[in-house]
Amino acid sequence: MVSHRPEIHSGNYHFCFNTVNGTEKMGYIRPIWLEKFEEILPSIDEWRTCIRLPIRNDKRGDRLKRNFDDIHVKLLLFLNRLRQIEIVRQKTTDEIDSQIFRRIDHAQGKIIELRKQAGETTIQSFWLVETLSISVPDNIKVKNNNISVIH
Repeated sequence: MVSHRPEIHSGNYHFCFNTVNGTEKMGYIRPIWLEKFEEILPSIDEWRTCIRLPIRNDKRGDRLKRNFDDIHVKLLLFLNRLRQIEIVRQKTTDEIDSQIFRRIDHAQGKIIELRKQAGETTIQSFWLVETLSISVPDNIKVKNNNISVIH
């Protein structure tokens, strides 16, 4: 919804979906392989998949800015395969504002370190992960066409 030309970079695969400024809806279905891409990507050692969303001009505004401002590093607690989110805003031709949210698992995932970096400021927090398995009592299970439904 915010980009007419999202890009996916994963390993040696580089492709985009181009809707030609929203005029060709099939562009969201048919990938276009990219031999060249404009921006320098981070080292492959730092990421496995990079998704770029160049923001449409008509979507650049206060509402979109607020949506990105509402992203919190705690989001990475629940997205265990996602290791980093980087939001880069170009304020002027010379000024760039960025935020980096990073998840680092320690002790086989029992301790999660979250880092938020905005400019020169880094905020770090640690979370202890406890796993608890519980049994659902039979009296609250209902069988329906071989599917267990919990009320």
